Amino acid sequence: MKASEDRDDYRAASRRGRGSALGTRQRDQVWDAVEMFHAELTAAGSATYPQICAQAADLLAGADRATHGYHHVVVNEAQDLHPA
Repeated sequence: MKASEDRDDYRAASRRGRGSALGTRQRDQVWDAVEMFHAELTAAGSATYPQICAQAADLLAGADRATHGYHHVVVNEAQDLHPA
């Protein structure tokens, strides 16, 4: 599933199978809370673990093997990693 890029995307996103439906007003409240959370993180020069994982995945997606020098990576305790 693709993450919502903006408020309109979030309003239109399907919530099938996620329990109680959220109305437009409730979705706006959730969106506002998430925006405030992100703004506070940015102001503090901080990020969540999933945000850092996503940034790393974005960097590696645009890099070729010559950039980082690895052909493969062996991961122990992979269950502790984020899907990104």
